[in-house]
Amino acid sequence: MGYCTNCKRKSNFLFDRQHAICNDLGGLSSLFIKKKVNFRERLNCEKCHLNQRMRSNLQVIESLIDHSKTDAIWLQEQLTPFYEILLSRYSRVVGSEYYGPNLKMGSSYNGVRHEDATSSSFADDTLSAVLSFDVLEHIPNYQKALAEAHRVLKKGGVFLWTAPFNLNHERTQIRAKIEEGEIFHLLEPEFHGDPVNPERGILCYQTFGWDVLEDMRSIGFKNVEVIWNNNSRDAILSLDNVTIVGYKE
Repeated sequence: MGYCTNCKRKSNFLFDRQHAICNDLGGLSSLFIKKKVNFRERLNCEKCHLNQRMRSNLQVIESLIDHSKTDAIWLQEQLTPFYEILLSRYSRVVGSEYYGPNLKMGSSYNGVRHEDATSSSFADDTLSAVLSFDVLEHIPNYQKALAEAHRVLKKGGVFLWTAPFNLNHERTQIRAKIEEGEIFHLLEPEFHGDPVNPERGILCYQTFGWDVLEDMRSIGFKNVEVIWNNNSRDAILSLDNVTIVGYKE
């Protein structure tokens, strides 16, 4: 039981072992491997079904983005309930998904806007916010995506994003890379859910460390910070529940 930021009422929060995290407690056999609940991706409100990560994101968004702003907000997802929620709260939310390199950026595919987070159709200095939730870990050249967010933001605009982030690692851990068009795995392949291809999933290329903040600063973002949200009243419990924020000046 807790308070749902989206529903604005008390709710029960549900969890199961989907997206469970495997912890090896001995390394001798599978008998010593236990699966812990991935609370970041679970604890779904029984009414609106938003999980912990998205409920936390909504709190951060509403604390940083003024509802009176009329400049467009780019949300790098569209086939999700979270897109519909933001669309109902802000006047100009533009959602998108990525359908591969062969479609024109900004075009529509089955009613969904197609954009590449590293090379979008938005003009320079036009958006008040760019919101990217668990997208950047799936982009091999994530630095290019950071630069693209900076390019399309207006002065004073905010880039707000989440991705797997290890609070104990100074450097970003590269899991896979692409060379000459071929994927090379440096660690065991890890796939996450993908609204575009739910049956296949999408490869995770990196788990971020603190050095990504310096990447953002080198691109030109100011006041770069990590917001750690841990609030038992709102059933936001994960220790790795962080949101990265940077502003264009």
